[in-house]
Amino acid sequence: MTNLFASISCRAQIKPAAIRTSVPSAFLLSMLLMLFSVPETNAAEPEQIQGFHTEEESRRINPVIRISADGRKMVYVVRERNFDTSLEGWLNPLKEDWSVNDASRVYLYDLGTGERTLLYTGQFSTASVNNATVLQSLEGGFSLDINRDGSRVALAYTSTSMNQARDRLSNTLKIAVINTATLSVSDIVSVSLPGYSATAVPLKMSTDGSRAVFAFEPAMETTATVYGVEWQEASNKPKLVSVKLQPGSQPIELSDPDWGETGSETSLIGSIGSAYTGFFDISANGNQVVLHNTGTGILYAVPADGGTLRVLAELPPGRSGYVAISGDGARVAFADRTDFTETVLYQIPYAGGERVEITRSNTYFAGNLKLNANGSHLLYQDTLADPGGSFGYPGTSRIVSIDGNTSVSVGKDIADASENLNMVITTVSGWQGELSVFKAAVTQFNPDIPDDIYIGAFNGTKPDPSLSIPLNNIGVIRTQNWRIYSCIRVLQNGEPAMYEGMDRLDLTLEITSMDAGAVRVLAARQFNANGEHNADGVLPDCSGSFDLATNQYVDIIKLDNETYQTMFELINGDTLELVLRSAELM
Repeated sequence: MTNLFASISCRAQIKPAAIRTSVPSAFLLSMLLMLFSVPETNAAEPEQIQGFHTEEESRRINPVIRISADGRKMVYVVRERNFDTSLEGWLNPLKEDWSVNDASRVYLYDLGTGERTLLYTGQFSTASVNNATVLQSLEGGFSLDINRDGSRVALAYTSTSMNQARDRLSNTLKIAVINTATLSVSDIVSVSLPGYSATAVPLKMSTDGSRAVFAFEPAMETTATVYGVEWQEASNKPKLVSVKLQPGSQPIELSDPDWGETGSETSLIGSIGSAYTGFFDISANGNQVVLHNTGTGILYAVPADGGTLRVLAELPPGRSGYVAISGDGARVAFADRTDFTETVLYQIPYAGGERVEITRSNTYFAGNLKLNANGSHLLYQDTLADPGGSFGYPGTSRIVSIDGNTSVSVGKDIADASENLNMVITTVSGWQGELSVFKAAVTQFNPDIPDDIYIGAFNGTKPDPSLSIPLNNIGVIRTQNWRIYSCIRVLQNGEPAMYEGMDRLDLTLEITSMDAGAVRVLAARQFNANGEHNADGVLPDCSGSFDLATNQYVDIIKLDNETYQTMFELINGDTLELVLRSAELM
C-alpha cells in the first residue's frame, strides 16, 4: 500500500512526514478508509470463454465444469469419441476413423491468462480379433473437482477391461488426485465394481483439498456374460463415501462392494435417493457433509469421517433433493419442490434448528444450489418446463441474499461458482452437442471472502521486527475480507479493568460506512482462552486497549507491509460502532 500513501501525499501537496501524525485529518481518514472498502460494481454481462477447447473437441466437452474457489481456474473433461462403451460395443470393431486422440482428457484452464494445461489422458488399449480392432480396456466416465487455488484436482473414473475370452468385463472405480504444478497423479482409492457401469460417479472435494465425497450404486450386478446382459434392480440406494486425499500414499483397496466394512481412511456416511452430485455437499474444511435422501425425503448432517446421521429436515419423499452447505459449515440450504410449478428454497443451521424460507421459485424446479463462504448468499438455477413436457429449457440462474430481499440474474445453466459467488461459470448446449461456456463477475453483493470470525486460537499477527515494537503480537487487517483482527486490554481511566469477567478480549471488526469512517465490532471473545503459545513458543501479547471511561480503542494494526498506530472512538454502545479518529504510519 506504499504507492497509495505516496499518491495521497502528492494529491494533498504535503510532505510524507506530515502523514505520520496523530492529528485527526478528514482527508487522511477518508483515504485510509478507502483501503478498507471493497468496490461495489454491477454484475457484469456474461462473457464467453474463448480458447478453452479446440474445434474438434467442441462436441465432446462435459458440461460439468468446476471452478476453483478463488475464481481463477476451471477444470473440465473432454469425453472419449469413437468408442462405443455400451456392453455390446465392446464386442464390435472400432470405427474406422478412431485414433489415439479419441481418449478422454482432463484440462485445467486459467481464466486470467486463457492458457490451458493437459492434466490427464484416459488410458485405453485395443486388441485384434478376427482381423478387426476391438476395444480391450478404457478409462472413462470421468468426474472431477478442484480445490481453492487450483493446485489440486480430484478425479473419479472407471477403468474397464475385457478378459481374453471376451465374455466378461471387469470394472474398477478409481479416485485420484493430480498436482496441477507437477502434473503428478496419486491413486487414492481403488474399488472393484461387481458389474458394468459406464456412468460417471458423482464427486465433490472440499475447497481446502483435504477430503472428497463420492456416491455410486454398489448393488448393481450383471450376469456372468456380456451376451444377453440383464440388469438386476438395485436393492440399495447409492452409497455416499468419504475419503481423505493424501497424495503419495498407497491406494486404499476396497474389496467389499456393499461397503460392509470401512477402513480408517474411508467411511460409508449414508445413502441418497439417486447418485447425483447436487444431492450432497461438503464444507470447505472437509469436516462436514450434508446429504438429501430423496427416497425418504430426509435431509441429514453427518461428519465427513463417518458417524451418526443427524436429521436436519424431513420432506415428502421424491421432492427435489438439492442441498448445499456454506464454506464455514454453519448453514445449509435446500430445495423443496412442492409441485411442478413451485419450489421453495430454505436455509437451516447445520447445528439444527428451524428452517427459514429464503425465496420461492415459480418454475418446474430450482436446483444446483451453492452457498457462499459464510452462507449470506445463495446461487441457484431456475428451470422451466418446455412445451413438450420435458424439463431443462429454458432457465435462468440467480444469486439471492439469505434474507430474500435482493437478487441478481447471472446467466443460464450453472456449471459452478467461486467460493464467494463473485465469479460464476454458466453453460449453454447447442442442438448438435456444442457447448458454450461463459463467466460472469458478480460483485454487487460483495459477500464475505472465506475467513473464520477469529484467526486461530487468538487474533493478531507478528509485527515487523524492523520497527522494534516491544510486542510479539499486534492487530492485522486481512485484505481478503478487509476485517480487522486484534485483541484489547480492558482499561478504566488508564488502569487495568475487567469486562464481563475478562481483562483481555479477541476483537474482530468490520467496516460499516466508508463515508462516516465507521467500523463495527463483529465478534468478541476471551483472548487466548486455552493459553496457546505463538510460533516462537511464547504466550502472545495483546496490542490494543479499550478504555471504558473514555470509550477509546487504541491499537497497533498491520496492513500488508505497513503498520499503523490507530485510535478509534466508540460512538454507539448499542450497535458497538466505532469511528476512526487518527492513524499514524509507524
